[in-house]
Amino acid sequence: LLQGATAYRVAEAHRELGEYDQACAILLAGLEMLKASENYFGAAATLLRIVAINQKLGKTAEAVALCEETLNHIEEHQWGNLLPSGMVHVILADLLADAGDIAGARRNMELGGGLVEQLESQDMHALVKSVDEKLAASAPPAQQLVDPLSPRELEVLGLIAQGHTNRQISDELFLALDTVKGHNRRIFEKRRVRNRTQAVNKAVALGIVK
Repeated sequence: LLQGATAYRVAEAHRELGEYDQACAILLAGLEMLKASENYFGAAATLLRIVAINQKLGKTAEAVALCEETLNHIEEHQWGNLLPSGMVHVILADLLADAGDIAGARRNMELGGGLVEQLESQDMHALVKSVDEKLAASAPPAQQLVDPLSPRELEVLGLIAQGHTNRQISDELFLALDTVKGHNRRIFEKRRVRNRTQAVNKAVALGIVK
């Protein structure tokens, strides 16, 4: 565990110096140490750095293979339904979206997106937002306009985007709290998302809200 954590810090120094090959080699060694110690949070964070470097170097196929290998390792050790698995699924979804495999990206976001919401990680939340925007942008215009939101739903979505709680929206629009929750459910269904954050990200990507 200590060797894996140390490798991460040393690799970061090489990355900041622009020595990407050296950084990647050290991170790969550290990844194996962290997996062996069963520190899958550390392994997932290390994997995120490796993938970022591989993307910079144009090594997408290598990054995808590494994500799949790590997922297999986690699942073999019965960690498949926990947060580290979700982190790897989101990382893989980003890679697949960039590679044009939209179906694969959506599948991995369904597996990992809900899990990583529990994390207090700006990096992961930013990655989820990025993937949501890529998936929204990839949808054909006709698909984007399926099930358009009603004027009231657009109003509720706008307040959600401003950070209002359901109770605040209820007070602002003079609606019952259950009515607001019903609008939320219909917005999620129409936009094909699971939560408020994804609804807002998709709406921003489609230009519905700013």
